[in-house]
Amino acid sequence: MTTTVTLSAAASFTPEPYYQAAFRLNSQGRTAQDAAHGIVSAKTTAAEGWKGRAAAAFAARATSIAGTVEGLASSLIQHANLPKWYAYAEAKNTACQER
Repeated sequence: MTTTVTLSAAASFTPEPYYQAAFRLNSQGRTAQDAAHGIVSAKTTAAEGWKGRAAAAFAARATSIAGTVEGLASSLIQHANLPKWYAYAEAKNTACQER
């Protein structure tokens, strides 16, 4: 499906909201990465001297949660590229149409 943008719509396009969305997604991804690292660090600290089934269960659960959070972080960072790409592509198209 091809969409045609009118000249007035292209002229009024502002990429800033898309860049802001990309920045926020990336920032949230970095925050989630930090949280995943914190979970791993807390797991290590909490498990010092702790042995047995409870310790193993805690370590497994913390590892699982850290992995899930790391996956979320990766997804957020990856998805930040879409609005950034769109803003850049649309800004470029607008500039080309103004020539």
